[in-house]
Amino acid sequence: MDDTRKPPSKFDRDKAQWPLAYSLKPPKAGDPPRKVWDFSYYRGPRDRPAQVLYADSLSRSESLARIFLDEPVVGFDMEWPMFADRSKRVQDKVSLIQIAAERKIGLFHIALHEGQTTNEVIAPSLRRIIESATIIKTGVKILGADFKRLKDHLHLQPRGALELSYLHHLVLSDASTRLCALSKQVEHHLGLPLDKGSVRTSNWSLPLSDAQRKYAANDAYAGFMLFHCMNSKRLAMSPVSPLPKLVELTLSPEMPQISLAQPKPTSRETHNAVAIVKPSVAPHSAAPTVGHGDSNKEVATLQPTKEKDNRVNGRAREARGPLAPKSSGPRMSSRLYAKLKLHRKYTALEKDVAAYIVAPNKVLEGLATHRPVDRSQLLKIHGIGKCKADEYGDEWLEIIAEDLAEDSPQPTRKPLQATDPNRGNTTLSAPKHSIGDDDIFYSKRVRITNVRRSKEIRIYEPPQNTGLSFQFADTRLDTTEASGEKG
Repeated sequence: MDDTRKPPSKFDRDKAQWPLAYSLKPPKAGDPPRKVWDFSYYRGPRDRPAQVLYADSLSRSESLARIFLDEPVVGFDMEWPMFADRSKRVQDKVSLIQIAAERKIGLFHIALHEGQTTNEVIAPSLRRIIESATIIKTGVKILGADFKRLKDHLHLQPRGALELSYLHHLVLSDASTRLCALSKQVEHHLGLPLDKGSVRTSNWSLPLSDAQRKYAANDAYAGFMLFHCMNSKRLAMSPVSPLPKLVELTLSPEMPQISLAQPKPTSRETHNAVAIVKPSVAPHSAAPTVGHGDSNKEVATLQPTKEKDNRVNGRAREARGPLAPKSSGPRMSSRLYAKLKLHRKYTALEKDVAAYIVAPNKVLEGLATHRPVDRSQLLKIHGIGKCKADEYGDEWLEIIAEDLAEDSPQPTRKPLQATDPNRGNTTLSAPKHSIGDDDIFYSKRVRITNVRRSKEIRIYEPPQNTGLSFQFADTRLDTTEASGEKG
């Protein structure tokens, strides 16, 4: 293939392109009723769906990425396993990257690429797509989840992202800046919801089953179709509103550094220490930093209370008797508070609002103190009502659940064996978890329900025969759409 590539085709954002050449086809007689959205419902001129192309090595990823370099707009999504933040393998941090255009969907299985550095696992052309400001990448929570993970773990500089939630609110004439789930957007604009079942929390670091490939292809293709559908609705508005700005323009160039050191007051100070919040100025060297880089620059330190009665009345402490016994109520977790604060920062960046609009400090303190595990407990936290619970509740509960799971004793497990006929035996070890900057990241997919028990990680699902077939990236995309090949 020629290494010289033409620049991305110019996208005319002021010209409606809906329906596309690949459009929704009605079900045929005798077909079962459609309950969930599927990319295969969209058919091209010869009644064929978009081709799903799969790359499980660096060389195949390079070949596959090249056929997307001239696309002006692509749907973009990523997957990773629920244990990703405990793994030291860079491939587990970003296991699968999905890119979709009108007639092709690329699945880049980074988890199966060999190597330890970015250049060894990310193909040059794939990197060009991710870092290109002229190739628009559409998705949901693309900044706070996908782009952040690419930046933190692969040290890429992703650009050119458009948050579909903002376009969704725009065409509904809704002033809200909250993120809207991809499934809800697909149901509203494309007629059917996405299937968000158990596949989303499966292990994306092993060879993919047909169900995983279909799930991954659906997410990226839905992002592509949603963009063109909603853009046509935008252009039909009077007056016509401009497209939302690219979200990476608000991405902070430096990620905050979080210190999770716990204060250790002396036995004399144990019963008469209170939390004092001060502006961030050269604090005492022993003072723990709870939030660093947040908009209000707060530093929480523990200082002993003043013995006011002693100074005023000149009496010794013993003359006043012992202090009241320490409250038996729950104590705030500084570690959880730091995680909640970091989540608030990135949420505020995504929505381009002040941090206190997302949640004031009192709400975060209540969450870090009482640590609710379900919606009913969440609503008991002072400052959280139905609207806040609807908007941020799931993510807060997820962060709390992961934090509680870290405190649960983990059983010793033997190395996990994954067998693939084409790759031989692969040993996956579960490294010990340590809290660090790379660990403070919150998945947009994982949900942990039994937080007081050991996590059960589902390592491999047997392939399911769905009737779909997939191609490897070394098979070129058929430009003539010859009959007989399946997408």
